Amino acid sequence: MNKADDSVSAPALPPRTLEEALVSARALLTEADREVLRTSSQEEAGWRLHFTLGHTLRHELKLWSSGTWPLFDDLTDKVPGHLVLDADAASAALIATLWLEERANAGEQ
Repeated sequence: MNKADDSVSAPALPPRTLEEALVSARALLTEADREVLRTSSQEEAGWRLHFTLGHTLRHELKLWSSGTWPLFDDLTDKVPGHLVLDADAASAALIATLWLEERANAGEQ
């Protein structure tokens, strides 16, 4: 599995806000994921991580389950350029946000 820490347990319900989702998403990042986020353009990071980190986010955060609309609405409101209507779009918005965070932490934008 693509988890940075096997002791991280998945939430019982899907997160309802971007902030809740990011807490779990950050814990799931591997060093390889961080490297892609640091060294790739946002677009490249999105497609490179879709089937790895994106899959982990969709599974661990239960993004395909019912009850995700509050999160989808919050992501659409808070992540520019992302209309979140399904789990794939939600994981893409989370990866974009993680990309911005990694770049900010590295002093880049």
